[in-house]
Amino acid sequence: MTFFNFMFLVLGATVIWFVWRYKKVMEIRLQEESWLPARLQGAMLKFSEKKFFDGGLYPLVAQVDRAYQTLDGEIILVDFKRRSVKRAFESDMVEISAQRVTLLANGVTQVSRLAYVVVIDPSTDVKTPIPIQLEDEEKIRDRQRRFIAISNGKIVPSSTSAAGICRRCGHKRYCDKVVID
Repeated sequence: MTFFNFMFLVLGATVIWFVWRYKKVMEIRLQEESWLPARLQGAMLKFSEKKFFDGGLYPLVAQVDRAYQTLDGEIILVDFKRRSVKRAFESDMVEISAQRVTLLANGVTQVSRLAYVVVIDPSTDVKTPIPIQLEDEEKIRDRQRRFIAISNGKIVPSSTSAAGICRRCGHKRYCDKVVID
């Protein structure tokens, strides 16, 4: 075998390996992104598991699960929740709205008010994206001011009508309005 034939064989094997590898990577990517809603098909993953701060005196802190940038430049937030019930809760909307506010505070423009809560079924790992509309910045800032006032003892928190939230609340031992199922 001549040196030329040997190099041709090595080059051919390398090309075949790269083609095989590319095909495998694309198959994995298609499988990973098969749950994506139509609006996010072809979008680029911009942020993943990244924490943002707004830099205020009482900083708003939020960790973005994922943020995708669509072809037109819009950023759409996606938050994953592992639960058996396929629905988005108000607390999900507030959490993702806070993520949006911190992104805007960090100069990330074009952050959509449309976001997705992706519910992962714990028994099957099936992902179900649920579209939600996020609160505007002023509403989130009002919530932030209220939280600070409650934390500083300036106002008394009100109770909830949701027993599940009440059960997990860190302040229930001080509350005379504990909700029981």
